[in-house]
Amino acid sequence: MPSPHTGRTTGALLSALLVLLASLTVLTATTGPSRAAGATISVDNYRTGWDQDEPGLTPAQVSSSDFGRQYSTPVDGQVYASPVVVGGTVVVATETNHVYGIDAATGDVKWTVSYGAPWPASGVTTPGATWSCADLAPSMGITSTPVHDPASGYVYLTSKEDGGQFHEAPIWRMHAVDPATGKEKAGFPVVIGGTPDNDPSTPFAPVYQNQRPGLLLLNGVVYAGFGGICDQGNWRGYVVGVDTTGRQTAMWASQTGPGQAGGGIWHSGGGLVADAQGRLLFSTGNGVSPPPGPGDSAPTRLAESVVALSVRGDGKLETTDFFSPADAETLDLNDVDLGSGAVMAIPDEFGTGTVRHLAVTEGKDGRVFLLDRDDLGGRGQGVDGTDAVVQTLGPYQGCYGHPAFWGGDTGYVYFSQNGGPLQAFKLGTDGTGRRALALVGASAINSRHLSAGSPVVSSAGRTPGSAVVWLVRADDMFGRNGALYAYDGTPNADGTMNLLWSGPVGTSTKFSTPVTDNGRVFVGTRDGHLVAFGRPAASALTGQPVTIRGTALGASGTADLTVTATKPLTVTHVGTTAPFAVSTPSLPRTMAAGDTLTVPVTFSPTAPGTAPGIITLETDAGALGFSVIGTAVKGGLSALPGSVSFPKRPTGVPVSASVQFTNTGTENETIGALGLPSAPWGVRGLPAAGTVIAPGASFVASVTYTPTTVGSSTDTLSVTTASGTVAVPLSGTAMEGRGHLVITPTSLAFGAVPVGTTSRELSFTLTNDGNISIFVNKAKAPTGTFSSSDPVSEGIDLGPGQSVSVPITFTPPYGGDFSDGYTITAGTDQGAMTVTLTGTGVS
Repeated sequence: MPSPHTGRTTGALLSALLVLLASLTVLTATTGPSRAAGATISVDNYRTGWDQDEPGLTPAQVSSSDFGRQYSTPVDGQVYASPVVVGGTVVVATETNHVYGIDAATGDVKWTVSYGAPWPASGVTTPGATWSCADLAPSMGITSTPVHDPASGYVYLTSKEDGGQFHEAPIWRMHAVDPATGKEKAGFPVVIGGTPDNDPSTPFAPVYQNQRPGLLLLNGVVYAGFGGICDQGNWRGYVVGVDTTGRQTAMWASQTGPGQAGGGIWHSGGGLVADAQGRLLFSTGNGVSPPPGPGDSAPTRLAESVVALSVRGDGKLETTDFFSPADAETLDLNDVDLGSGAVMAIPDEFGTGTVRHLAVTEGKDGRVFLLDRDDLGGRGQGVDGTDAVVQTLGPYQGCYGHPAFWGGDTGYVYFSQNGGPLQAFKLGTDGTGRRALALVGASAINSRHLSAGSPVVSSAGRTPGSAVVWLVRADDMFGRNGALYAYDGTPNADGTMNLLWSGPVGTSTKFSTPVTDNGRVFVGTRDGHLVAFGRPAASALTGQPVTIRGTALGASGTADLTVTATKPLTVTHVGTTAPFAVSTPSLPRTMAAGDTLTVPVTFSPTAPGTAPGIITLETDAGALGFSVIGTAVKGGLSALPGSVSFPKRPTGVPVSASVQFTNTGTENETIGALGLPSAPWGVRGLPAAGTVIAPGASFVASVTYTPTTVGSSTDTLSVTTASGTVAVPLSGTAMEGRGHLVITPTSLAFGAVPVGTTSRELSFTLTNDGNISIFVNKAKAPTGTFSSSDPVSEGIDLGPGQSVSVPITFTPPYGGDFSDGYTITAGTDQGAMTVTLTGTGVS
């Protein structure tokens, strides 16, 4: 396991190697993590979201008073695709099939192009056969994040363009755009179509497909992942390759055979992964799950799975490995898709001898899966038919997005939860030498419903205290009061994550992923804007972060912050927050350009471990922040979190959490006695007695609670060394119960309604008549002829006895019979439930 106290020379050498490898990656179009931030979704092909070269976006810079919104440029259409930054140009694509080149520094529009008319969310409107989907109302055009190819210089993107008398014949095209001019490359656009190479019997049907995941560039081929639109029609999961000369090279389907719909790839916008070993990795949603079997078999139906593909010599794709949870059919029945959360590959240098190449993912049911990319695990290949994965944690709140990674210390993985906090997991090693994640931090602010997107990280490499985690949240599923949040990437010793800054973005999109580049953060919005944040001016004061290491718990450590003025100014106040303090110099202090000011800083820790902070200097040129990091030591082991609690768990369903034990002293600690809890508790990953834990080293233990009877259970997990015993209290409460969803009525007949401005409104009611909460996983409202002014929000909880009324409006566009449906799925094992909607337009 990498030491948290790696020397400066080793770290510099490793950073230099990473830069070299990233440069080679860009030049040769291979698949290692790249530092070309903004050129693809989540920074690199591992989808880490880690922009390693952002000294202007560290906690100190973000905390300065002159950090904020620089501009908001209007564009035509909703911006679901993350912006792509190429040089000084931000390429922005919209749902109306418009593409813009915007000056990154000023927000001025350089060029605009428009493709064919977008496909309407009202869907196919043939009389008597209407179906629609309000997920991307009012239209669907360019939804996935484009990708830039540095070899050809072009940005590649896909568009859905309308066609047919009743919108029943749209066309998917891939475009290649010059980011300097907006002109199309010769040989483009390319129409995507045909039949899958692994299933020539079933053609690709553009009307039923959406292309949501970000595009992947691999060895001169652009790969696009497809999924369904509100699960309507004969939709499937596809991976399609188009090379940069304009030739479709591959089409692979996740479900094969006539009528085998499902297995869509949507990822909440996260991109397909490609690793240095040549694998394409992604996850799929509901459909026909694979049968139990080893991962290196090649099942033909791969719903609810993490899938690995390889590129054959002829350019076609073939399945080489997969993982599907043992309870995949239950996930499918309740629409708690594994594929709601995209896969992230952890950089290769963070593997170990036992598991060299790692990946992580989380789905709607809230379980975090740590996977071995060399052996994903198949299905049901663990003990007694369980999952054969590196580690399973949770369930937590559901995830609609992919995690981000920062390589500081031993590595951190950040997840944003649906209705829950931003979580920080630290990558460590358990007592058997296997990699493991431990939850070490969480934000105080929870996301609301599906409003939170995927996080990204900016940092100055692996420099301690330099990481900032960026995340977009909103008040509701409509994106109201959308805001960009910035958190310190280093959690406090007590497990909290510091909110450094936040600012409004307008109406945000679902699953919005921000983009960092050259000291700025870019966000596209649902109300049609590109919003840019950064520091509008050079800092009036400069200085280096303060580091205070090795302070004994109960004692104090000191260091100096020295700042230099870049222009004349007056410092009026210096402050910070506990566990740090400053010795305030004589103020006010007037400084000329080049003058320095020294501020003594004291660190008085109250808990062992690392504590981040900000020292703020208020001046007549604004408030400026500087980072401070303190590390407290205490003989013996410490545990984070300090306790494990599982309230209100159903009987018979296991839930897991992890605890990281760290030697916070300056001497080796030898494991002595281990205090293990009894059933319904279980612990794995503890080192054997006699194991030596070096100063700063740690290990991760997994705690599982599997209640079989109703009631409360408390116990303790303890580890003893010569310096004492660290005890972790365990508590859980089990209940027998179920949620049950009732829909009244199950159909709405609107009768005859005159065509024109007249409409008719009816409603149905959702009621939970069970005794535990229900989580609504899917709620697909119609749009167009039938619509709802107040649709059910996916991701909401219905408490026992709680009801929600849903209004439906029928507005016939012309004479004839119309029908549609409102599909709802909750975690009650009742499957999908549809309210049938019918009506007749009278001319």
